[in-house]
Amino acid sequence: MTGAFLTVISQNYAPQAKCLAESLRKHHPKSRLTICLLEEAVNADIFGNGDADIILAKDVVGPGFYDLAYKYDLTELATAIKPFAIKRLFERGEQEVIYVDPDCYIYSPLEEVFDLLRQGASIVLTPHATDPISDGLQPGEIDFLRTGTFNLGFIGIRQSPETSRFLEWWSERLRDHCAFDPVAGLFVDQKWVDLAPSFFDRVEILRHPGYNVAYWNIFQRPISRAQGQWLARGEPLRFFHFSGLPKEDVKEVSCHQNRLSKEDIGPFFVEFETYLARLASNGLKPDEERHYSYALHWRGQCVDSASLRSSLRKSVRPQIESLADLQDEGRIATLLEPHPDLPADEMFPISKLLYEAWLDRPALARQFPLFTAEGRAKFLFWVLDCGHRQLQVDRALLPWRELTTPVPEALGGLLPIPPLVWLAWLTDAELRRSTQFDGESGFGHILIELRRQIEAGERPDWLLPDEYLSSVVIGEEGSAITVAQYAVWQTRPDLQHVFDLQSVQGRTAFRDWCYGESPRVEMPWMVKFVQPDAARSVAA
Repeated sequence: MTGAFLTVISQNYAPQAKCLAESLRKHHPKSRLTICLLEEAVNADIFGNGDADIILAKDVVGPGFYDLAYKYDLTELATAIKPFAIKRLFERGEQEVIYVDPDCYIYSPLEEVFDLLRQGASIVLTPHATDPISDGLQPGEIDFLRTGTFNLGFIGIRQSPETSRFLEWWSERLRDHCAFDPVAGLFVDQKWVDLAPSFFDRVEILRHPGYNVAYWNIFQRPISRAQGQWLARGEPLRFFHFSGLPKEDVKEVSCHQNRLSKEDIGPFFVEFETYLARLASNGLKPDEERHYSYALHWRGQCVDSASLRSSLRKSVRPQIESLADLQDEGRIATLLEPHPDLPADEMFPISKLLYEAWLDRPALARQFPLFTAEGRAKFLFWVLDCGHRQLQVDRALLPWRELTTPVPEALGGLLPIPPLVWLAWLTDAELRRSTQFDGESGFGHILIELRRQIEAGERPDWLLPDEYLSSVVIGEEGSAITVAQYAVWQTRPDLQHVFDLQSVQGRTAFRDWCYGESPRVEMPWMVKFVQPDAARSVAA
């Protein structure tokens, strides 16, 4: 019982692949793991110990690889590569190939899958679940309808004319349709294989409870210990899929579910902790950001996400034939332009990227109608506040510079108004009732109220950035008055009566008052923006 084992990773998953290779050596000593690597070159410092054979994904796919690496994010690309890598192993003479995700760990020999392949099966698949689920928790049956009946963290394939036909069909579908796109009914490579039993002969479904045990089925396959061996529902545990395992708080079991806790796992939970220790010994550092050759960058910063790749796929683009083509930031710049189908709005621009992300989520269309000024303002403020995480849009691709930079505004007089403040006022009915944009005095009240809410933890601190509040409104050097100071002065008639800010003497006296004890008691936050050295440095 030999066969070839295969996994696909980028460099950041090397610790998982090493753990998989270790478990293979123990239970399949005559087999060897092949790693298909999603990088431009092999890092000898990481892969130089001979744990596995390394093949580069770009060599496996050949022409057209960079086009795939451009339009798919890392997860999408890793899944799209599978049929190409399997074909490569058949080309080098392998008769049986077992693909296993890198975050799996083998606990006993995979006898049943090899038996099926040698009895004539072309393809062997494992279902997510082998029993109905009705507890209302996640993942459940509806989730599997969305993501696929079979978990493609595992697939066994035997060399045959039928499997050649299958691999040709699968690879062609994945060239253009290996996206995470629930609206289009796609879940990377996995949903496609739901069709395999209908399209191809000798597709076997392996229901053995010891295969592909994971957070999505362990509650139906309780794991116990007997005679030094782990058992899943009384049968030998073949391999466990540590999908979504948090790298720090392992008690959460997986970040993709809400059904299980440490206590629900039972005695097998010790293996979660052991696996995490194995990862650490193989070089896993949870806080370390590892390089990925095909990540997308904007202004030198990594901004990769499924949402960005989705927008790039939908845009008109030439063939991507090289790494230089892939790294061209000009195509991202095009996505940050205002969407032409929306009314022009210089203060609150909705980019093509944000519009596409909005369009992919029908619930957002009901909540934020973008064809009204109010809808655009509310949507943009939601995106800037917290929505960018839900939309998977990197903050660097949002109009932060434009919206935090003060712009001339007649209603503000000397106080320059950042569009973010205008957005906050427009989208908050209570703030509109309590304050008005009625000249400098009204705007000053708005700034102070927003600052109060920030100090109380009711608003994010980026709404009024330090560089804005400490910027100079009037005067210079020793008599410079900042935005924070000026807003307070405008809301206090008593201060306006005492301090004439049109004169150097008045500004200097007001600054002295600001550095005194009284205002610190009334508005402690002012201290941060009225220190003499800070004011001088801004003025300079």
